[in-house]
Amino acid sequence: MPFLRRTVSFGALLLVAPPLVGCSEDARLSGTDDRLLVAASTAQLTSIVTAVGRERVDVRRVLPADADPTGYEPDAEDLDLLRTADLVLLNGLGLEPSLAAAAERVARDPEDGVALVGDEAVPEEERIVPVAPDGTDGTDATDTTDGTAAPNPHPWTAPEHAKAYADVVAAHLAAHDPGNA
Repeated sequence: MPFLRRTVSFGALLLVAPPLVGCSEDARLSGTDDRLLVAASTAQLTSIVTAVGRERVDVRRVLPADADPTGYEPDAEDLDLLRTADLVLLNGLGLEPSLAAAAERVARDPEDGVALVGDEAVPEEERIVPVAPDGTDGTDATDTTDGTAAPNPHPWTAPEHAKAYADVVAAHLAAHDPGNA
């Protein structure tokens, strides 16, 4: 199973790959061939899909490199990509709420063709970031005002979670392209 075999040493690759993933607007929406067209929300997820799927996938990153995923509103090109992709892979965990809502609205197959990878990869009890006594945890995305813990939308930084992300991606790629599984 090519997709599943590639996930074993993926954690180390993920730690160095995100800065290497770049994608211009033209490249993001250029033509495709017979490969599985995958729309991935973030640079990190794009790296994972590329490492797992290799030449069998045409991966397009939705969010521009300088975009804040929590407040990003998809434009017409983004919606077109979400509509035409064979598979839409989002981080989930509340990281890209507008993009997730748009994908559910316009994707060809919102039930089986849109996946929230982080929600599947990270057990619920491991999604929580402890909050410091001053009410912060050091990241804007998970700060709370009531002094409780908050979901961590960035779990791919831990090697065990990066591997779990790769396993989830491999399973979705295999389900959408069983001939290459």
